[in-house]
Amino acid sequence: MPHWFSTQMTGIFPVIAVLVGMIPCALAAEPIQAWKGGSGRGVRAEHLVMPLTHEEHYSDRYTFEAWFEDKTQLYVSILVSNFGAGTHKMTFKSRWTDTKGKNHRVTKKLKRKQYTVTGSPFSVEAAGHRVWGKPGRMHVKGQSGSHSYQITFSGGLRAWRPGTGRTTFGEDQALYLDTTLVAPKANVSGWVKHDGSKKSLSGYGYILHTHSNIAPPTMMNRFLEVRSIDGDTVVYMKRFVTPSRFGGKQFGYLYVARNGKVVGTSTRNSIRYGNKTTDKKHTNRYKVPLTLQTQTKRKNRHIDVRVTAPKVSSRKDPLKSLSALERVVAEQYTKPMNYSMDATVTVSVTEGDSGPVTSKEKGAYRVSHLNK
Repeated sequence: MPHWFSTQMTGIFPVIAVLVGMIPCALAAEPIQAWKGGSGRGVRAEHLVMPLTHEEHYSDRYTFEAWFEDKTQLYVSILVSNFGAGTHKMTFKSRWTDTKGKNHRVTKKLKRKQYTVTGSPFSVEAAGHRVWGKPGRMHVKGQSGSHSYQITFSGGLRAWRPGTGRTTFGEDQALYLDTTLVAPKANVSGWVKHDGSKKSLSGYGYILHTHSNIAPPTMMNRFLEVRSIDGDTVVYMKRFVTPSRFGGKQFGYLYVARNGKVVGTSTRNSIRYGNKTTDKKHTNRYKVPLTLQTQTKRKNRHIDVRVTAPKVSSRKDPLKSLSALERVVAEQYTKPMNYSMDATVTVSVTEGDSGPVTSKEKGAYRVSHLNK
């Protein structure tokens, strides 16, 4: 499974965002409204928009990823944030993986005047790249190293939001996290040009869009995420555990599709964790479950999802790139660690009195701890 998850909660967040974001807890836990904020259900053109607010903890990320029949891959990440000094700073990343497995990368850090964003129709132009389109048909055009390309994501599974797509935090519900699976799994086609030779491409991919105005360590102590889209069964699963400020409440979602149709979704599913391994190298001795199980029902349909990983594949400290002084300061508020696993995702779907139809697919699974 490909490059791991790229929501705005992952990666390195600037120290100043950590310091400002760690607001002291009230005596009574503040409420959260999981996937009940926003305006109604369904995905509309407005959900593609990058709002570019001036809130100090605003961040917004788009992730595009595609795999082609010739074994090449495309990854594009657009991150805009107000963390630290200045507003609407963009980090643009593009990576083309050629047929030999070599990565051709572009990473640009841009100020607001160096890129353009429009909402209707949706479009982003930055670092010699352009992203544009509408739900059900999105385009990416750009260049990574000596490879130029234009790719279209269309068809496949329709865009989806868990519940209303927005979770709000606090009494006034002013803080939020917004999530849209713009393309849970799309057909991808287009072309790539290299050394004067132009080649047609086809494959599959996904598009995610998330934005929020709450600093990650304020919103959660830890989260896990599973994505499996390589086969006929598609699974997305996410779970956040909030800090004491919000009562340690958990929220997340489950999305399951098979053979091009959604078979079940849930924002209320519980998860059973098993085969936990302890990170003995970390001060907080974080635990990482290597097995997960969750279930959901839809009328007479019962869905069982099991995720199993043999081991932790990689362990990364998001604060590693900070200076010694920045790290000392940051660790007073958060001690993050990211764990990634290659997993098997087993999905069993039972209709009424019929026997279960079971599939096994490859998947990627990640656990991120911010605090104990």
